Amino acid sequence: MCETNNAKWILKEIYEKRNETGDVRFVFSAENKKINAHKLILASASKYFENLFYGSNQKECEEIEIEINEDISAKCYFGYIHFIYTGSIDKSELAEKDIIAILSLLARKKNPHMKQFIRNELNQLEIRVDNVELRVQRASKSVLVVY
Repeated sequence: MCETNNAKWILKEIYEKRNETGDVRFVFSAENKKINAHKLILASASKYFENLFYGSNQKECEEIEIEINEDISAKCYFGYIHFIYTGSIDKSELAEKDIIAILSLLARKKNPHMKQFIRNELNQLEIRVDNVELRVQRASKSVLVVY
């Protein structure tokens, strides 16, 4: 069987065109920011989104706007959406706390097959004397449940 990266390329194209073609918009009023995505892509990656968009109580609508009131920045939520489409976290402009927030979203939003990825990413974060107290505070504030 001959294999290509066609599916990965297509998903990358969909990701890059999500602002024009997305049918769900995440709104961060406090930051005056919006993130567009596709219901089908999100629902395919997450049981949480599958239930939200296609659950038994949902009416069919073309576009959905969701106000995000969680204690998370638009930058971190964008990192989460980026991960869903690409399978990677772009760490180049993220602080350690942002990476932890994205991993926490992956766990909370019931993304299947993420258990090992989350563990690997958490293991890569360096625990030092100067950041251990902050880590304990974050862990007690929002428990990162690795299912």
